[in-house]
Amino acid sequence: RRGGVIVVQADPGGDTPKRVASYLSQVLEELNVETMGTIAEGGIGDPGDAAGRPDLLEKARELGKKLAAG
Repeated sequence: RRGGVIVVQADPGGDTPKRVASYLSQVLEELNVETMGTIAEGGIGDPGDAAGRPDLLEKARELGKKLAAG
């Protein structure tokens, strides 16, 4: 089984998304789920915020490809 971790928060500062993503990756590991990738970003609070972040969209595309690769 494979999965990915995506954590976003509205506040652009701090390392909370990365810490939460790390924790969730550990949880998935305990459930025998291989984490194929992680996206952990701040500053994503309103609809459309991610659309203004080409770097984030590319990370999401790459994660999707890894998950779909069977």
